[in-house]
Amino acid sequence: MRTPIKTTIALSVLFAFAGVARADQRAGTIYVSVEQNGKPVAGLNAANFRVFIDGKGREFDLRSLDQSANVVLMVEYSRQSWLYLNDIRNVLSGFLEYAPEGNWYALVTVGRKATIAIDFTKDKRRIASTFYDLPVPILDDVAAFDALSEIVDTASALPGRNAIMFIGSGFDNFSSASYGDVENVLESSDVTIYSLAIGSPLRGYDSSTLGLSTELDLLGARVFLTMLADKSGGDAWFPIVEVMFRNAVQRIMLDLATQYKLEIRGAIPSDDRLHKIKVEAFPITNNKRKNFNVRFRESLR
Repeated sequence: MRTPIKTTIALSVLFAFAGVARADQRAGTIYVSVEQNGKPVAGLNAANFRVFIDGKGREFDLRSLDQSANVVLMVEYSRQSWLYLNDIRNVLSGFLEYAPEGNWYALVTVGRKATIAIDFTKDKRRIASTFYDLPVPILDDVAAFDALSEIVDTASALPGRNAIMFIGSGFDNFSSASYGDVENVLESSDVTIYSLAIGSPLRGYDSSTLGLSTELDLLGARVFLTMLADKSGGDAWFPIVEVMFRNAVQRIMLDLATQYKLEIRGAIPSDDRLHKIKVEAFPITNNKRKNFNVRFRESLR
C-alpha cells in the first residue's frame, strides 16, 4: 500500500500528471548549504547572509528549516550498472545507517525509463528491501537524461523541501532528452541533487590502462554529474573505494539537516526569464568579514 506524503500528494500521482501541479509560491525560496573547510556551518542568522537576484541585493527572511525533506533515491538499473552492485549496496548501507527517520523517501529505478519502485515512506528499511527484491536487470539501456528531466520536474511540484540522490554512472545511451534539456529543467527547479557516481572500480584504475575512449566517457560522465549538483545547489561524489559511498551518504544527510531557508521579500518577475542567484555567507569578527563556502541553486524562473 502506498504511503501518501503529507497532504496525500504522492510522487506517483504527480508522475502520472507531470506538470499539472506547480508550487509557484516557492519561487522565492532558496535553500542554502554553508561550509567551512568542508564542514557544515550551523548557527548563522540573517545578518550573516547577503542575497542577490540578477546582481541586485534583495531583502529576505531567514525561516525555520522544514522539519522533514522529500528525498528521492534514483538508482541506475541496467545490466551494466549491475557490475557496480557493490557501490549501490554501500550507498544503501550508508542510507540505512545515516538517513533520519523524519524524512520522506521514495525509490525510482533508472533504466529505459524512470520507474517508481516505492512511493514516499518514512520507513527507510522499505527502500532498501524493495531494491534488493528487484530482479536482476536484463537490458543495458539507461535513459538518465529522460529520467532526471521527468523526476526533477515532478518532484519540484511537491510541497516543502525536495532533494534527489542520483546513484548512477552518469552514462546515457537511450534518452530522447539531451544534456541541455536536463540543464533547462534544473534551471527552473528548486530540487537539490546529490550525485553519487557508481563505477568505483573503473575510476580506481590507472588512467593509462583505460584507453582514450573510456577516459573520455568517464570525463563526460563526471561533467554531467557535477553539473547536476552545481545547478541545483547540491554536491557530487566520485568514490574510488566502495566503502566511501557510506561516508558520502552521511555527508548528504548532514547537509540536508543543516541547510538554511531564505525567503526573498517582494515579487520575482513572472516573465519566464531565468533570474540568476547569488548568496554570500560570512562571519563578522572585529568588523572584519570572511566568506564561507556556499552552495545554492543557480537561478529562479
